[in-house]
Amino acid sequence: QLFRTVCDAVQYAHQQAVIHRDLKPSNIYVKDDGAIRLLDFGIAKHLETLETPASQTITSLRMLTPAYASPEQIRGESASVQADVYSLGIILFELLTGTLPYDLSNLTPGESATMLLEHETPKPSSVVARNRESGKPRQAASRREWADLDVLCLTALHKDPQRRYRSVDALIRDIDHYLQHEPL
Repeated sequence: QLFRTVCDAVQYAHQQAVIHRDLKPSNIYVKDDGAIRLLDFGIAKHLETLETPASQTITSLRMLTPAYASPEQIRGESASVQADVYSLGIILFELLTGTLPYDLSNLTPGESATMLLEHETPKPSSVVARNRESGKPRQAASRREWADLDVLCLTALHKDPQRRYRSVDALIRDIDHYLQHEPL
């Protein structure tokens, strides 16, 4: 539910024609009443319309957080709403597994870029199963629930923006289906 609320906040920004481009847990403030505030719009991009892709902007790895950045941001390509969808996928992956999909510690920026661009994203369910075997417990879910959570995460995290959720609203629809125990 909290993640869905974060998605609502990002969708609101998109409705105002703003892409955040640096979504990560430290840029999400949860108030005592559960309300969400997105922080640090320092590299945000204002769009003329949501249907029109952003003009070419090159964001260096110094200005964004590589672990949460979309492949197109890493390559220095223009970012659209799908960049924020990707970052939300990373956040969901981290919420479900307790870890990021890629371990970038001790890697150079070039090695990090290669890891993010060329390595396949693991299924959250397989990361949780591996962690469970090593004694790191995580919230239990049924096989069907994990199948849906894998689809949610991996669709949001697809390296090809055209194969990701087209909008945060589309991600929210699948989250709602999941929460209501309906097929995605």
